[in-house]
Amino acid sequence: MAKELGKMHEARIQPICHPTDVLMMQGKLDEAADQYRKILVMCQGVLGKRHLTKMYIMLRLGELLRVQGKFEEAEEILRRVLVLYT
Repeated sequence: MAKELGKMHEARIQPICHPTDVLMMQGKLDEAADQYRKILVMCQGVLGKRHLTKMYIMLRLGELLRVQGKFEEAEEILRRVLVLYT
């Protein structure tokens, strides 16, 4: 499948999100934040700016940062999502 879809493709990015969501739910917030950031880097050039998967990852990262009390960083990310969505 990797050869058919190329190194990075949406179908290869989405499954990476689910374990990261589990990390967040387990309270492993630093680890989850690192993973969300890595996934966003992988999305560059693969998914469009307004792709729902990319916006979902950004929303999750923003929420995670809010929970951690990193309000300025969370606000920045969540505002970007709002601009992309509207």
